[in-house]
Amino acid sequence: MKTNYRMTTTKKAHKTMITTRMLVMGFLLAALPAGVAIVSAAAPETPLTAAGQKLEARYAEKLKALQAEVTKALPPIDEAKKAAFLAAAKEQPPFPRPPVFAEATTGRPVRPNGSFRGLPQKANS
Repeated sequence: MKTNYRMTTTKKAHKTMITTRMLVMGFLLAALPAGVAIVSAAAPETPLTAAGQKLEARYAEKLKALQAEVTKALPPIDEAKKAAFLAAAKEQPPFPRPPVFAEATTGRPVRPNGSFRGLPQKANS
């Protein structure tokens, strides 16, 4: 005995189901900009209390002292060497892309180490 497992629905039920799906999708698409606007709105900055201002001042002083200590500990930079280095860096050509080979059996691009990940669709020529 052969059993027919195909689900049978009437045309009216099918039309109603499609209409319902379209209404739900339309509602979601209409509500999307409102949700994005709510999430992207920045919260107003709250003013610091007296204790917060005292902490901010104390940490600002510590930051200035630490910056001065690091600046004092670093050796001075020779401006001529710096200019020569930056000029040489501008003349340096950009790094070439790693070679990509097409595998003989599949035609898929393969790097020399055998990896496929992150490669373009066509092999470099």
